[in-house]
Amino acid sequence: MPTHPVTREGGAFLSEEVPQVQYFSVSTAAAPPSGQGWDTVYDEQIPLDEDGYYTIVVSTPWNRPSNRTQGVVWLDPGVGEGYYIGARSWVGLLYFRFQNPNPNWKNSPANIPMPTPKNPIPQDKIVMGPYYPMARYMSKAEFEAKFETKSANTHK
Repeated sequence: MPTHPVTREGGAFLSEEVPQVQYFSVSTAAAPPSGQGWDTVYDEQIPLDEDGYYTIVVSTPWNRPSNRTQGVVWLDPGVGEGYYIGARSWVGLLYFRFQNPNPNWKNSPANIPMPTPKNPIPQDKIVMGPYYPMARYMSKAEFEAKFETKSANTHK
């Protein structure tokens, strides 16, 4: 989790410590032209483990893990954008927002260069390092079993 100001409970907007971002959030939503947003958690709502990592589960309400209260945040994927011929029946996006990143934060998404013909390989994972979002698909039962053993395979 990038460092950020703690302001929810009346904390100072400015502190002596320079945060990596002013605001961080994760949201489920439709493609930008629709303007639909479904669920969001922001920096101060996301619990961290002892190493500064967090786990966000995105699932339908009926697949929500029962051990979700143990340091996990759950997001509803929403209703999707509808049905498309020849496509999956559900379409949606997961947005990670790193707003107003500190220019001195080397892992900032703002430091990711645009691909070029000379260097077409995306540099996202290389630049963001431990802050690069990682996703894993698994069943509700797999997640509950894995989380009970407190897996270290989470995301910073």
